[in-house]
Amino acid sequence: MDKIALHGSIGSGDPEVVSRLLASWMKTDKMDVRFRLQGAEIKYQDDKTELYSYNADEDPEYLLEGYLSGSLDDANASLKRLLQLCQKQGLDCRFEYVQENEDGEETSEQFFVE
Repeated sequence: MDKIALHGSIGSGDPEVVSRLLASWMKTDKMDVRFRLQGAEIKYQDDKTELYSYNADEDPEYLLEGYLSGSLDDANASLKRLLQLCQKQGLDCRFEYVQENEDGEETSEQFFVE
């Protein structure tokens, strides 16, 4: 089964802001936030989505990577929703996504949401 790989960044260094933003996007309160010696990481996983977001100590942005199930159109709509949530918070963000097969090989061109 193909999946959508996503990568991006969210222009905030505050783990609470980013975790609330991702929780709102995923419509959940199950974000796993862990503080490390240098920075913090945020994880979320369910049967359709896997997200991992992290930053280095005092880095002004969080990097985001993960997988979504569904079509490229579904991923586009979902990431546009995340973009709108970021913009409402006054945060810069950008995302890219590509369809991959079970072996992790890209099966589509790469798309961007900015």
